[in-house]
Amino acid sequence: MSPEIAPEEPTAPAEPEGEASDSLSPPPETNPPLAIMTKPWFWVLLVGSFWSMPLFKSLGAEYPDPPPGFERTPESREFALTDGRTVSLAELKNQLLVVCTLDLSSSETSDKSFEEFRIRRSRLRGLASMVVYLVLVRGGESVELDRLIEEKTARRPNNLFVMDLEGEELLYFRQAADDPRSSVFLLDRHARLRGHYRSGSSEADRLARESGILANWVGADPEPGEAVER
Repeated sequence: MSPEIAPEEPTAPAEPEGEASDSLSPPPETNPPLAIMTKPWFWVLLVGSFWSMPLFKSLGAEYPDPPPGFERTPESREFALTDGRTVSLAELKNQLLVVCTLDLSSSETSDKSFEEFRIRRSRLRGLASMVVYLVLVRGGESVELDRLIEEKTARRPNNLFVMDLEGEELLYFRQAADDPRSSVFLLDRHARLRGHYRSGSSEADRLARESGILANWVGADPEPGEAVER
């Protein structure tokens, strides 16, 4: 009688070599949501975009209206300065010229005039290298003027003082501006009269605004005979 053979137990099929079970495989690696903020280039782009926003805004802005008078004929005149030199408007080309007055007829008016001159200069402080001041001195004497210049520390290369005792120089600019009450005048880089102003804070603000336009926008100050470039 032949011996009985026990049936073999069924076995699970072997997994392919090199493949792990799904239950044992680690989860795929994912970047956290804010991982990009750890990248240096992200911050470079972010900061650069903020800095460029005013630039893009300014490129789309309209140019302000330039001060009138670019079509005028350049003024031509010479002045005898208190330091003995003679200067002409042609020699002051390529710089803005602010013509103003200084009244030395009394100690009270001289202090007031110097204070107004100081305030006017402070309003145009940002344009210091582009502006020359031609100061027409009325009343007093050159000796008194020298003393006040030293006392008020007003002896600077771009301050040119002219003794205008008879008021001839002031009259010349008032006639050019067709305004007998103006006391401050603005000439552009080509010696053309571009603005005239009376006393008062609003007029001082207008002088600062129009000087800034001419100083920072070359197209508003074209060569004689040419049009404004926008």
